[in-house]
Amino acid sequence: MSHTDTMKMTRELKPQIDILLPTYNGERYLECLLESLLAQSFRDWRLIIRDDCSTDCTPAILESFAVTHPEKVFLVRDAEGRLGVKKSLNVMAQHATANYVALCDQDDVWLPARLEHSLQELRLEEDVAGEGVPVLVHSDLQVVDQNLLEISASFWSFQRIEPAAMKALNVALTQNFVTGCTTLFNWPLLKKAFPCPQDAVVHDWWLALVAIAHGRVKTISAPLVQYRQHSENQIGAKEFSVGHWFSKAKDFQKMKADLFRTFTQADALAATLNPATEAFQLVASYASLRTGSAMKRKLAFSSGRYRKHGFARRVATIFVC
Repeated sequence: MSHTDTMKMTRELKPQIDILLPTYNGERYLECLLESLLAQSFRDWRLIIRDDCSTDCTPAILESFAVTHPEKVFLVRDAEGRLGVKKSLNVMAQHATANYVALCDQDDVWLPARLEHSLQELRLEEDVAGEGVPVLVHSDLQVVDQNLLEISASFWSFQRIEPAAMKALNVALTQNFVTGCTTLFNWPLLKKAFPCPQDAVVHDWWLALVAIAHGRVKTISAPLVQYRQHSENQIGAKEFSVGHWFSKAKDFQKMKADLFRTFTQADALAATLNPATEAFQLVASYASLRTGSAMKRKLAFSSGRYRKHGFARRVATIFVC
């Protein structure tokens, strides 16, 4: 039996999923999330958790859950102190051993088919991509309030984005279209994307960029997660409108700083690529805009070589260059 046949048989017998859950002061909604994990139709998963020095009852909730479900939970215990989400995920990624990895947020609710549907789509994409190719799948979300009452049936519609049309590298470099808590990705992407570098703007954006540059990304139009909105959201869902985006443009310095962070992130991505590839040339050229003139940046964006999704976003980007 060949190595490939052995790998296929192993995958069919046990396509286990490791779920990475960073927590911090999440007592209000954490138990609801944990219950939704237990309700998953796909059962062969393990939850890897690192608490980032919570000061509320989060550690007690996690300890109780680990005692009740010892076969399902691995608590990362270290003396690293407060690390933030990105570095916490880097620590947890070191403990992942499964063929597939999912990311999880402490305040959301997973719909029962979240893992099963994602895994089906990921394995289909792997069959097309071939062995060893990094692959990521991600889905839409239902936007809900703190009591899980629907705000919007589709996060993508709420934001006026079309992720299926945003997978081109020249778009993804400028704008994130992947929400981490909906992702499932394979072992090759875990090894390629982690540790997530300090220069990554956010971890899910970095995952998407690495997957596009080195492999494949697939979108699932069905919402598989309830995306809870509350006062403590670090990022959250902001309804898109032209007025909203042009009001943001008033904060010129912040928008410019955010744009320049994408150039630095691109520099980190370029370091993972073969300099002989077209992907490297595209990414390195984008990174070089950080030290180029304002006119060079405006030309790069106005020409369409690099572009955000949506007319208002494109105009705002050219404005702040």
